[in-house]
Amino acid sequence: MVAQTEQITWDWPHAKKWPKFSGEKIDIIKKMFLAGEAMNVHNFTKFYTDDALYQFSNYPVVYGPDAIAAASAGFIATVEGLHHHITNIWETADGTIICEMEVTYVRFDGKVFTLPCCDTIRFEGNKVKELRIYMDISPVFADYNPA
Repeated sequence: MVAQTEQITWDWPHAKKWPKFSGEKIDIIKKMFLAGEAMNVHNFTKFYTDDALYQFSNYPVVYGPDAIAAASAGFIATVEGLHHHITNIWETADGTIICEMEVTYVRFDGKVFTLPCCDTIRFEGNKVKELRIYMDISPVFADYNPA
């Protein structure tokens, strides 16, 4: 597990993706999405508290970086790539972030799906304490049998 005091320094050349959205917590979320797009669960889970709640679509809720890594690894093994297209981000008075976007998934058979999505993200310090991803992911898996 990652120590709470460990600094996350993930400044890729393309870390300025989505330039019209910025702020301390929003910049963390952008880096988290980029880590997800890199399909590297180890880097992705560095953004979460040790007891973080993570819910993706209708999949079961999992808790903590190890469970998030297991759930994420299982999912990303079914797609070749994914890309987030943020359309709006709002930060509420209590620091909750609401992120509206479309997410594009590329299957191993070459089919591409762009789906609407809305995330709610709650922080504890500079780490994600809760991420709930609201989307219908079922079109990606309809009539699909990866080899």
